[in-house]
Amino acid sequence: MAGTSGPSPVQLAKLGQLIPPPLLNDFCLGITEFNSGLYFECHETLEGVWRKQEGEERELTQGIIQIAVGCHHLCRNNKIGALKLFRRGLSRVEKFKNAETGLCLTDLCSQVQNLISLGISEENAADNFSHPALRFA
Repeated sequence: MAGTSGPSPVQLAKLGQLIPPPLLNDFCLGITEFNSGLYFECHETLEGVWRKQEGEERELTQGIIQIAVGCHHLCRNNKIGALKLFRRGLSRVEKFKNAETGLCLTDLCSQVQNLISLGISEENAADNFSHPALRFA
């Protein structure tokens, strides 16, 4: 499982254009939880952010939540649920992968696509899957 350090001031400035400042700390906490494999906690934290967001940025947060829940399902060997949420989340996050978000979304999309293509087809996917990481850019 990949870890990550917190965002730099420049990365925070980019994130601050996407995430309202009052929600920024919780958003960064959710990303840290994601990278620590705390997918349920990530879902809970980011859902609080998502509920308060306005505009199209909500879709990015929702996509990250869906990917986190997909990972949670995969950890519990629910491959069908994981695949469904990976696909939904990926379609949302891909819309933002070329935007200046302060996040390495291209890497995340590639990792999730690999899970869809390879990881889910294995019999014991939960034991063998490579946890995706969401790095600050």
